[in-house]
Amino acid sequence: MEGLRQSARGTTGKVIIVIAVVAFVFLGSIAVLGNLSFGSIKVNGVKITPVELNMATNSIKNVYRQMGLSDEQASQIAIGELVNSKAFSTTIDEMGVISSNELVESKIKEDPNFSLNGEFDLNSFESTLRSNYITVEQYKGFAAEAFNKEQFQQGVFATDFISLTEASKLYALENQTRTFESITIKQADFISLVEVPTQESIQLYFDTNRTNFMTNESTVVDYITIDTTQLITDINVTQEEIDSEYALYVEEQNAKARKTVSHILISTDDRSSEEAKSIAEEAILKIQAGEEFASVVSLYSDDIGSKEIGGFFGEISTDSVGDIDFKLGVSTLSQVGEISAPVQTQFGYHVIRLDALHELEVLSLADKKI
Repeated sequence: MEGLRQSARGTTGKVIIVIAVVAFVFLGSIAVLGNLSFGSIKVNGVKITPVELNMATNSIKNVYRQMGLSDEQASQIAIGELVNSKAFSTTIDEMGVISSNELVESKIKEDPNFSLNGEFDLNSFESTLRSNYITVEQYKGFAAEAFNKEQFQQGVFATDFISLTEASKLYALENQTRTFESITIKQADFISLVEVPTQESIQLYFDTNRTNFMTNESTVVDYITIDTTQLITDINVTQEEIDSEYALYVEEQNAKARKTVSHILISTDDRSSEEAKSIAEEAILKIQAGEEFASVVSLYSDDIGSKEIGGFFGEISTDSVGDIDFKLGVSTLSQVGEISAPVQTQFGYHVIRLDALHELEVLSLADKKI
């Protein structure tokens, strides 16, 4: 946690601190459950649960531990922060403020805390999350909430207010009218009064005001226009080359498909790689025998973040942030409900299930030729 506090900067840093609180609670909040008195607190109709109070209390005690706060003092501070946070979150939800998945991922990749030599470093990103027992999808959720709040704050601060007097003046200005009169002057009435200048006077005026008649410098350019329809007659493309290029296009479109998956993690933190793989294979056999995936997750999975929600991991694509080996394992699944073989990553062995497939449109060969 000390390393996390040192590296936390800016919006994403605040998100990481919030995530660290969650991780801390998962590991130690059970020890203080029941020690705090807790009434029924609702903010805009949304109840603050005892678990949320204990999470926030542990966070307050951890941040201000040198002050020696009692459980009651930490609880009171936590309640105040939770009320503010709930009011803020419910207001944002009611206003429909959201951050897209693409925005969240781009913000993560732009975060200097996860960069190395000016580029996004996946190992640094995953190391920070792993040290705090946070999955990629959990972090994305916290990041999205932080960005939503940031959007809301910017919208409020960018809003201006005017008084009734100012509004009245503005309305009057926008709806004002003009009354004008015009007169028509005929050239014929004044032509006889005009004195025609002589050639000498014209030359004199020109010489005196020569700078007024200078033009801007210009350049004469010669150029040719190339018509591609004339060049294409000299290019010969075989049907084999067309088929090969189209097959590459289809492969790229399929690779970009986004897949929603769930998983079971058998960690290698406290067991050997062979033992973890054997347990993963045992879990697969239970699923193939007809046991519910969620039940097998609850029985075997070491992923704290997804274990309570049926192993749900989230949406994955080839260009999304995440473990490369895990994404390769996901790429082998093409049918909804399909279960992978054990997939080894730096965290252990995963059993992955494809929950949904969101494919990109693949144009026909005829359409691609146009």
